[in-house]
Amino acid sequence: MLHKERYVLNIQHVDFAGVIFFPKLFDFCQSIFEAFLKKKNVNIHQLIKRKTIPFVVKSQGEYLKPLSLGDEMEVSMECARIGETSFTMHFFFKKKQTLAAKAQTIHVYTKNGKKKKLPNHFRKILLP
Repeated sequence: MLHKERYVLNIQHVDFAGVIFFPKLFDFCQSIFEAFLKKKNVNIHQLIKRKTIPFVVKSQGEYLKPLSLGDEMEVSMECARIGETSFTMHFFFKKKQTLAAKAQTIHVYTKNGKKKKLPNHFRKILLP
């Protein structure tokens, strides 16, 4: 595990049934990924200014148990694969120690919109 955060599901995270609105799962994935980068002293704003950003090219989510308004959850993140130009992140959403959802994102490293080799400094921070 590279990083974990705790969150509480608020009204903006849920649908009319009171359960997590499906795209919000990926908002949490992005939030924890950005928190991880900040912890590793990677300034995402500078990456964007330099137009060197790991774009998400594929995402997948699986909902195993309901996540409802007011639920506290722990989200953990790990790097599942590192390739030449891309990497895969796995996210695990637990409610009271029980896996409630999981997600995967695949990122491709780009420079000025073109696929580039993942820099060594970025590769190193993804290793456990």
